[in-house]
Amino acid sequence: AVANILAGAGYTPGGVDYLSAARQVRGAATYLGMQNENAASAIAGLQGGPMSANLYQYGITTMNANGTAKSVGSIAQQLYNVMFPNGATAKSVQASIRSGYAGLNLQGLGMTPDQQQMIQQAFVDIASGKNPDLASAKSSNGNQNPFDPLFRMNTSSTMIQGKAEKNTISGLSAAAGTIETF
Repeated sequence: AVANILAGAGYTPGGVDYLSAARQVRGAATYLGMQNENAASAIAGLQGGPMSANLYQYGITTMNANGTAKSVGSIAQQLYNVMFPNGATAKSVQASIRSGYAGLNLQGLGMTPDQQQMIQQAFVDIASGKNPDLASAKSSNGNQNPFDPLFRMNTSSTMIQGKAEKNTISGLSAAAGTIETF
């Protein structure tokens, strides 16, 4: 699904922008707990199309000089520099997102809720002195792929079935040997 979303947004499979977006999708899933499809749509929407044009009106560029798409973290850094005073703290940034102008500004720019979540977390990371780049983001305090518990359950069930199957085959083989003896 991610490949279809990115290809539909104009990313060339295997290309620099495609691979970068895919890494950011993984980061959004592990760091923010976001579904892959939502992350892919949000990233593609930030890096191009109407959002790119909208951000450009405020001096925010979504492309590098060499023509490649900027990361969500890079876009967020530009927005942060415009929206927050130098030396803003994580606490003041969070307050502005929750009940101040930052959250309203992101809504006013036309960002989707998923895009807002990515940018807002990047703002907090920047104010905290952390790298806002999703491609290098690590799982945050236990965040994981939402399907990970299901994956672990299926793995466990498969292992149990494998062990039961081994015993069943062994028992059937012994029964067949007994029948052949008679």
